[in-house]
Amino acid sequence: MSGALRPFLTAMAAAWALPIDGFRAPIADELVYNGPHDFVLQHGVEYSPAYCLPGAPRLCYANAMLYAARFGVTYVEGYAQHPKGVMPVPHAWCVDLEGRAVEVTWDTPKGEYLGVEFSVERADDCSWHGDATVIDDYKRGYPLLRQRWRGENHGLTWAYSPRLDAIRRLADTQSDEERAALLVVLEAELEELAS
Repeated sequence: MSGALRPFLTAMAAAWALPIDGFRAPIADELVYNGPHDFVLQHGVEYSPAYCLPGAPRLCYANAMLYAARFGVTYVEGYAQHPKGVMPVPHAWCVDLEGRAVEVTWDTPKGEYLGVEFSVERADDCSWHGDATVIDDYKRGYPLLRQRWRGENHGLTWAYSPRLDAIRRLADTQSDEERAALLVVLEAELEELAS
């Protein structure tokens, strides 16, 4: 890793905590972290990119959820630096069983990755009920940033998700007719997410 991610996130976390025009957002005092950047700095893991399975462009969160649910790999959110990019960006990817980053959106397995592993159920909940991402769930007041993170609680029970159910059934489906019906449901859900 060339080391561009951590300095960038450090600067962004410091800027997130500063008042703008003498005004500090009231929510900032309710959070344990100085924003999503600080959360990833404190809890993120550096991942070595291994390979890519590019999905829909600019839909990294949906792509990562889809791959995690379908193939049983781990969903990760954080920040990544594309080798041709100007600066790190919020990003989602997967981690294979050997702990390597699996790029599911970009067309290259190169770059830098720093992120936190989450259950795909948590990601689905944030996308569909919070209309945001796990780390940057601003519409619900940053629930992840309000208390000290102790790792994903895999014992949590999340609301039933027809999307995750369809994706998982798709992985187990043998007939072309069943697969086609499930793909129609998934395509409609992805179109709704993209709009």
